[in-house]
Amino acid sequence: MTTEGLIVVGISHRTAPVDLLGRCALGVDGGSNVASSLHDCDQVREVVALSTCNRKEVYAVAHDPLSAQEALAQALADMSGIRLPELSRSLYFHHGQHAVKHLFRVTSSLDSMVLGECEIQGQVRRAWESAGTEGICGPILDRLFRGAIQVGKRVRRETHIGEGRVSVPSIAVGMVERAVGPLDDKRVVIIGAGQIAGVAAEALSARRIRGVVVVSRRRETAASLAAPRGWRSDTFVALDTEIRQADVVISATSALHTLLTRADVERAMATRPERPMALIDMAVPGDIAPDAAAVAGVALHTMEDIRCVAAASSDERMAQATLAEDLVVREVERFVAVLPRSRTMRPVVVAS
Repeated sequence: MTTEGLIVVGISHRTAPVDLLGRCALGVDGGSNVASSLHDCDQVREVVALSTCNRKEVYAVAHDPLSAQEALAQALADMSGIRLPELSRSLYFHHGQHAVKHLFRVTSSLDSMVLGECEIQGQVRRAWESAGTEGICGPILDRLFRGAIQVGKRVRRETHIGEGRVSVPSIAVGMVERAVGPLDDKRVVIIGAGQIAGVAAEALSARRIRGVVVVSRRRETAASLAAPRGWRSDTFVALDTEIRQADVVISATSALHTLLTRADVERAMATRPERPMALIDMAVPGDIAPDAAAVAGVALHTMEDIRCVAAASSDERMAQATLAEDLVVREVERFVAVLPRSRTMRPVVVAS
């Protein structure tokens, strides 16, 4: 059992524009989808797919990583509907020890849009657990992801890189407050109840914001996010009504089409022309039509805006990042040294 067969292929906020990231969606069954698309590639033995709003990655173990590299890239292209020549301009590949270091850096938030953000460890863990449930993880990736989670915990425990729980949602909430003022007495609508909406809800809950309604396609899904926090919930049927009353709209769904058009926003603002509205589009691809920003009284912020703010805030954390990078390097060396002595197990064969 060595690192020689390890490979990661992916795109992230560092290599791809937001719109391309949005089009390359692995979905909730990312790992099994990748496995199915690789049914003709007998090189690949284990797979874990990591999909967040800022990265889409496939980790794999292969007999011949260089041969498997093309198949993995094609699998990403097939699932996203993006032609490989277009997608390949933003792809990156890491092999062996470099793949180990990449995952350790990802889990430690050193490769995040927001340096030190706190959501990535949970996202990595869920990807790993999902692959295990689907039976496509295997012994090498299991050990790799287990080690990555431990390294991420050490980085947060032994450095101050995550001090203040800076995250994409917390930056978004800060942008909202600059647009409409303190949120204590404001009405907030969250559109969506998935992973991204959940972390946005955490950021609002941490500020003890009470006037929140969660709107989702299914009533029970919206309620599952709203009820524990004492918030209201509703379905998309009530979206127009809720937006008319909102000071802030945070949209974070996995929809592949626009949910809020300029006309929708204009109708809402026509009923309250003197009352500003902040729109935060955290979805990739976006939920809100870009030209909604032209409506009088409306401030629209997208993931690209959040990316710019995140880049500036990262400067203050670079000293802690240096400590974290040193820790990651040591842990990679330890992982590579220990892995060959681990008990060899029969690898998992990816089935169609």
